[in-house]
Amino acid sequence: MNDGTSWPELRRVLLEETQPAPGFEQRILSGPGAAPAARRSSWAIAAAAAALTILIVVTLLLAGRALQRTGVPAATPTPPAASPAASGPPPALSTRSLSSPTFDPSGAGWVIELDQQPPLVGGMAVMHTVDAGAHWTSQLEVSGGYADLRSGPAGQALVHVMGLSTGVGAAARPAQDSFYSTGDGGAHWQRYPPPAAGIIQTVQIQDGREAWLTMEVATGSGPPDQWVIYHTADGARTWQRLGTVDLAATFGASNVGFSRSSNGRYGVFIPLIGSATPTRLYTTSDGGVHWQGAPMPAVPGQVPGAAPAVFALAEGHLAIVGQGVLLASDDGGQHWSAPRPLPPSVTGGGVEGLDSGHWWLTTRDGRLFSSADEGGTWTAAGTLPKGMTFGSLAFSSPTVGWTTASYLRPNTGNALLATTDGGRTWRSVTPPHPYATTVPCGGAGATVTAHAHLGVSYDGRERQATVPAGVGVTDGCRYRLTTADTSGTIDVATAPAERGRVYTLGDFLDVWGVPDVASMAGAFGSATRVTVLVDGRPYSGDPRTIPLRNGTRVVVQVTAPTGGG
Repeated sequence: MNDGTSWPELRRVLLEETQPAPGFEQRILSGPGAAPAARRSSWAIAAAAAALTILIVVTLLLAGRALQRTGVPAATPTPPAASPAASGPPPALSTRSLSSPTFDPSGAGWVIELDQQPPLVGGMAVMHTVDAGAHWTSQLEVSGGYADLRSGPAGQALVHVMGLSTGVGAAARPAQDSFYSTGDGGAHWQRYPPPAAGIIQTVQIQDGREAWLTMEVATGSGPPDQWVIYHTADGARTWQRLGTVDLAATFGASNVGFSRSSNGRYGVFIPLIGSATPTRLYTTSDGGVHWQGAPMPAVPGQVPGAAPAVFALAEGHLAIVGQGVLLASDDGGQHWSAPRPLPPSVTGGGVEGLDSGHWWLTTRDGRLFSSADEGGTWTAAGTLPKGMTFGSLAFSSPTVGWTTASYLRPNTGNALLATTDGGRTWRSVTPPHPYATTVPCGGAGATVTAHAHLGVSYDGRERQATVPAGVGVTDGCRYRLTTADTSGTIDVATAPAERGRVYTLGDFLDVWGVPDVASMAGAFGSATRVTVLVDGRPYSGDPRTIPLRNGTRVVVQVTAPTGGG
């Protein structure tokens, strides 16, 4: 699995400030970022900020292009439309964000459950099941900014928890990272510290026992100019120092930002210097001890100044996804294939590889394609339930895989799905804390009887396409609360036996899989204020209790800490 590029700025906020920089919330509003593989100190973050912002904006534009439908709020109710009969329950949604899912064919596995949706941070719990989600046990509770879990055979698992700094100025305390290891299926966990004091730049976990750690070293008073690489083969109990990497000699400069992707021992490093388009990439096959550089290939559709999406796959293979094409390398980026076309109607996506004969391509609209020839040709493998998009995807064999997913909220995960036929079909794995929505789904005779509207404004300016199209529409049935487009219009349907029932905003959020209006708006930090207006008037009660009647207009107002965006 590959690492996101929007977390480094979040890392700076978590480590160095009590409030995010102006404008940070605006970029978060449209969708949270993926989990981090690399961390860096403030000098590197500053160098990468411009390029990273471009990457985030491009990602959001692509997501909007795939998901948005033209539409405006209806002034009057549209003609009633019947809901289809239910053919099966929709996937169970979690009240908390999920990450690092790992399961074996028997149905045993782990998932990390976050108390709050990213980018909010707080408590996390390692949850374990032995019966494919029928029952869950909380095995380990920690707090931090991020956690990553990988498992291995015989009940082995390794967790890295990225700590958070506390205090400011003289009272500031640096982040304390930790490792937790088990060899008996989580019945007992042991906590281990990092191998040395210092700033951990990245941790790459291969499985339940083996991992590599990169630590920054400054030889003077300036920014770090060296990396020290450590390796563990016993679940972080002991570490071996493998070597030192001179940044200037290896990458041409030390004061650089970077984009990074890894799947354990194999990794890709792309230096980002100012706003210039990256010209070289570097790969490693031993966790970062040795690197080889190569010119960056020309990528169709690449945005100037942005690093392309490079995926580190198994056996040292690399893939780059451009505008409608894929480039592949089997020698660490020294040579690249000619552009290979993606499937028809697919312009981009993510790539996951088990080996050279089993690659998968995911799209933002929940489609999955497979390739047996490293992306030369693609075959439609399957689709997620209607309206869902992929989060973290992994396969343990050509047929067995799992993913986190969500309803039209890229880079988040509040549903667990598993496949045993290579992605052709997916079954829902009940999460540890599922929503218990009371909104009916399916049933003959339900017609649209009312329209409400939900919107978000940021510092007085309305945000477009905050509520996605397709909320409440699944393969199995259609909920009574749905959206047909991105205008924020909520269609309210009722069956004859339900006349007089009034649904609430909380009912709609449950169907959408969003815990509260703050998470919906992407508000970040205690200093950010969130208020709610109903028909133009402040609402002082619990926003979840707001009734959704015909013509009701709800606006979630987000105000930055400084009062300006």
